[in-house]
Amino acid sequence: MDVYSIITERIIKGLEAGNIPWKKPWNGSGPRNFASGHEYSGINVMLLPGLCASIKQINELGGSVKAGSKANIAVFWKMLPTIDKETGKAKNIPLLRYYNVFSLDQTNGLDVAEITKKYAGVSETPAERIAHCEEILHRKQPVIKQELSTRAFYSPRADEITLPALEQFHSSAGYYETAFHELIHWTGHKSRLDRIGADHMEKHSYSREELVAEIGAAFLLNKAGIEPTEPENVQAYINSWIRFLKDAPREIVTAAGKAQKAARYITEDQPAAVTDEVKELVAA
Repeated sequence: MDVYSIITERIIKGLEAGNIPWKKPWNGSGPRNFASGHEYSGINVMLLPGLCASIKQINELGGSVKAGSKANIAVFWKMLPTIDKETGKAKNIPLLRYYNVFSLDQTNGLDVAEITKKYAGVSETPAERIAHCEEILHRKQPVIKQELSTRAFYSPRADEITLPALEQFHSSAGYYETAFHELIHWTGHKSRLDRIGADHMEKHSYSREELVAEIGAAFLLNKAGIEPTEPENVQAYINSWIRFLKDAPREIVTAAGKAQKAARYITEDQPAAVTDEVKELVAA
C-alpha cells in the first residue's frame, strides 16, 4: 500500500467513525513535535493528535513509549534528484514519505505537564478572537458584499465574496467559518494562486476546490483560535466526502497542500514556499 492510500484510508476511517479530521478544535495551537518544536502542517494537521515525537526523539529526551502504543504517521516530502530525459538537466522529484510518531500521552518518563505548558497556545478573550478573525478576513482587502440572504458564495467572474449578514448566523464562529471558506475560494483567482481554472465545474475539480476551502477555512479558524462548527446535516456531509475520497484517493493530500498554501497567502505578508514537511527531520 502506498503512502497516499495509507493516508486516505485513515482519513476515511475517521470520517466513518463520525470524526471530521479538518474540523479539529485546536484553538490556536495545532500539532507540534514536542522534541524539535516543529509545527506540523498540511495533511499532518489532520493525521496527528497534538504533541508528538518519534521513538528516537523520545528516547533522547530520557523517555520511552508505553507498551502497546499504536503509532501515528507524520508525512513529509523527500526530494529525489534525477535527470530529465528530454532536457538532460538535473531536477528534483518530490516523493511522499512518512515516519512513525507517538503522542505525548503515549510516553513514560517525561515531564508531561512541563512540555504541555511549553507548547500551550496563547489564551485570548472571545473579543480578541473576533478581532483576530476580522483582521484575517480583511487583511488582503477582498471585495466583500453583505446582504440579507441565505447564500454565501465567491464569484470568480466578479472577483467578489457575498456573505449573509452576521445576525443571520447562529454564532459568530459559524459566520467566520463561512467567510473563511469563501475567502479560500477567493485565493484561487487567476490573479492570486490561479487555482480555479476553466475546468472548475468538472466533477473532481469542483469537489477538490470545495475540499480545499473546507480545510483552508479550518486552518484559518485555528489561526484565530476559533473552534470549527458542525455541519447542520453532518451525516450527509460526511458521506459525501467519503464517496469523493474513495473515488479519488489522492485528493486529500493534494487538497491539504493547496489549503495550506491558500491560508499562508492570506495570513503571511510574504508566504514561504509550501513544502509540507520537506524540512521535517527525516532522521527523527
